[in-house]
Amino acid sequence: MRVELNVPEPVTEPHLWVKHQPVLAMPLGPGSIEVGSRRSEMRRLRFDAGAMSLVPRHLEKCFRNEDLHGLCSVSWNEHKLETSLVSRAARV
Repeated sequence: MRVELNVPEPVTEPHLWVKHQPVLAMPLGPGSIEVGSRRSEMRRLRFDAGAMSLVPRHLEKCFRNEDLHGLCSVSWNEHKLETSLVSRAARV
């Protein structure tokens, strides 16, 4: 499991954003991003501080960030988590 606190750089031009692991993200202040399957399908999503968002694994989207100033994220490897839970259940 990885916990990150970062300040994303503003991205004014859309680019392809790929996430191979699931991520739980929480903005530290109000802001917005634009996402979509293609540049022509992008839409703006607004967030309040503390609003949590689950990003599924294998996500590929066009992404633009102009005013998201702080982000706390938690990511994990599903296979390692499942293996850990199975081995823990076997010991009980």
